Amino acid sequence: MYPILIITKLRGIKSPLLFYMQLKETLTLLAKQAALDNGCLLVEFQLKGNQQQQKLVILIDNEAGVSIEECAKVSHQLDDLIEAQSLIPNAYTLEVSSPGIDIPLTEKWQYEKNLGRKLTVTLLTGIEKEGKLTEVTENQIVLEGQGKPGKVKKEDKIIQI
Repeated sequence: MYPILIITKLRGIKSPLLFYMQLKETLTLLAKQAALDNGCLLVEFQLKGNQQQQKLVILIDNEAGVSIEECAKVSHQLDDLIEAQSLIPNAYTLEVSSPGIDIPLTEKWQYEKNLGRKLTVTLLTGIEKEGKLTEVTENQIVLEGQGKPGKVKKEDKIIQI
């Protein structure tokens, strides 16, 4: 269920960069599993800081919206896994929360959850589209603005909402 093989491999790594990359990958997998076990999905994982004081920032979400209790359950489960495997030998901070309005939507269900809301979408080309989210399909979202509705295709690689 948990990536025990990866955890075992971390102990013999001599390169600090390689160790950091594999530690981050292992922690990401554990965070995904902890989120899933509690009815949520991992939206974002960040590993910050240095070897003396690391900070893990976990953003989780689900279709109904994440409760404080769900955040606490994910936090406790992930903390138990980290401690049981001695993955982070020094002090660390673990923050688990739901994404704020500044975190881009990345999944179809996140767009569906925001139907009827006003969004600003910035494409990779730098073009901004703003309006009320009126439709979500597999390939695009439709924003109803002051002129005609603006269709934003998924292929346009939406980077900010």
